[in-house]
Amino acid sequence: MSGAILAQAALDGSTVLRFVQTSAVLSGLVPYGLFFLIAVAYPVGAARIAGRGALVQQTNAVEAISRVDVVCTDKTGTLTTGRLSLTEVVAEDEAGARALLGTFARSVSSTNATTTALAADTSLPGERAGTVDEVEFRSALRWSGITLADGTSLVLGAPSTLRAALADPGVVSEDAVRARTDQGLRVLVLARAEGPLRDHGGDGDRPRLPRPLHAVALVALADELREGVTEVLTGLTDEGVAVKIISGDDPDTVAALARRAGLDAPAVPGPRLAALDGADLDEAVDTYGVFGRIAPEQKEQIVASLRRRGRQVAMVGDGVNDARALKQAQVGVAMRSGSAVTRDVADIVLLDDSFTTLPPARTEGRRIIAGVSSSMFLFLSRVATQMLVILTVTLLGLGFPYTPTQVGLTLFTVGLPTFFLTMWARPEPPAEDLLVSLARFVIPVGVLTAGFATAIYAFLYTRILSGFTETPEPRAIALFEQYTGLTYGVDADFAEASATLGAQSAMSVFVSVIAMVLILLLEPPHRIFTAWRPVSSDRRPTWLALGLFVAFVIVLIVPATREYFGLTAPDPPVVEFPAIGLVVWFVTLSLVLRHRVLERILGLRDRPTVGA
Repeated sequence: MSGAILAQAALDGSTVLRFVQTSAVLSGLVPYGLFFLIAVAYPVGAARIAGRGALVQQTNAVEAISRVDVVCTDKTGTLTTGRLSLTEVVAEDEAGARALLGTFARSVSSTNATTTALAADTSLPGERAGTVDEVEFRSALRWSGITLADGTSLVLGAPSTLRAALADPGVVSEDAVRARTDQGLRVLVLARAEGPLRDHGGDGDRPRLPRPLHAVALVALADELREGVTEVLTGLTDEGVAVKIISGDDPDTVAALARRAGLDAPAVPGPRLAALDGADLDEAVDTYGVFGRIAPEQKEQIVASLRRRGRQVAMVGDGVNDARALKQAQVGVAMRSGSAVTRDVADIVLLDDSFTTLPPARTEGRRIIAGVSSSMFLFLSRVATQMLVILTVTLLGLGFPYTPTQVGLTLFTVGLPTFFLTMWARPEPPAEDLLVSLARFVIPVGVLTAGFATAIYAFLYTRILSGFTETPEPRAIALFEQYTGLTYGVDADFAEASATLGAQSAMSVFVSVIAMVLILLLEPPHRIFTAWRPVSSDRRPTWLALGLFVAFVIVLIVPATREYFGLTAPDPPVVEFPAIGLVVWFVTLSLVLRHRVLERILGLRDRPTVGA
């Protein structure tokens, strides 16, 4: 295109003014407005999401969250409030067991949710006792313990971890544990032993379970579900979003809790998952919905496995152990009350610590992306049309089809519409093949609009030019002397300037009205406009198009605005030919889009219509 313009400039005798005008018009082909719109839309989306209770720390998360199809979430602190309540203590000597349990909970120096709940329970007697050693709870150990001054060690841990060290399972039978985990309860074993909690060997003091352990009691605690979690999980599932619950607790307990929350999914323990790799691991991660006894590093592996399968993953967590998994996911979501490390690496922070905030944030993200996508159709259609018109008219040797002031009309035809369409957009699933959809719309629109616009331009250009080279009417001479500022019979380029201005005006009318009709194609108010999308229930875009049309008519009628944009008065040829072209263009484009002519040519007949 640049070569053709340079050749035409050489033939016409290029001037500095023509060069500046041409450069200004060509620079207008760059869709700066689209870049500006995206720069504005994303912060607006972030603000809307913040209004729903989620702080966007990375702007690109607005788009990323709209594409999420898998949500991985920790159990404690996300699905549950993190608060526990003592449900049951099963022991042969329940009074003695309750006293020891109370003593243990009030004597540990490193507290967690479990010991905090036990220490606050008034049904447990027992006072704080002096300790000579303590092993704090860690996910890798799955138990904690203290050694009292008399040498007695008390251990509280998971039944599966402590069972091998028990001299006599007693009340800690597998049936007793399973009966409670099936109810979604967190089951622990309180045991006692005579001996240290550490192995004083050459490698240092390593925690170890003293043997033999004597079971004191089976302890059952209940998690408290967050308000609204059931509705959130049901809504995500209905929208086709898979939910994966990842926890360090017993998989049966987590699965039962998930069922309470409305998610019935198969469970797998972490050790079994650790034995898999490659395709087997990916298949297991894709199949199971509940993961129990998961080590911190396995959370990251689960997210990475899902991403290898092409899934768009959001990871929700609140603890330090979740930080690496959050970084691995496309969208990392942290709770406000979570650890500072997790909040720092997260893309989104849930300000009210509510998992229920996530779906509204996803909806707002989809709204913004849908609006930006619609705006891209208008912007790129305008760019394609202008580029093809400039190329064709220049190669035909009919002058230059635009002036910088006429390009300024895009404020009405593209700038304002795209802004409002973005703000008014409805939340829709992001297109998987946006580039293909853009091509299916932009190519037919650009080619047909440019073809009709060039025909209108060429017809009027040659008609006006021939009129002034033969016997022009005095009225026409007077009008174009007024429009161009040149004098007939004195200025040698009067005829060419008049032909160019008249043709530019008619083409600008045609292209500007076309842009308003495109709004109706993107948001159809009636089935006559449904060649591209189904009828929209939102009438605001229709009123916008009508308002822009009225504003454009005022621009043509008022001399000051008309002259500002370099247009002639709305004389019959400037209005009639674009009107006829508009009708023929609309019918032709509707047929091309409805019958998928481009897809038939390219062999893509099975591509679905956007929005259908």
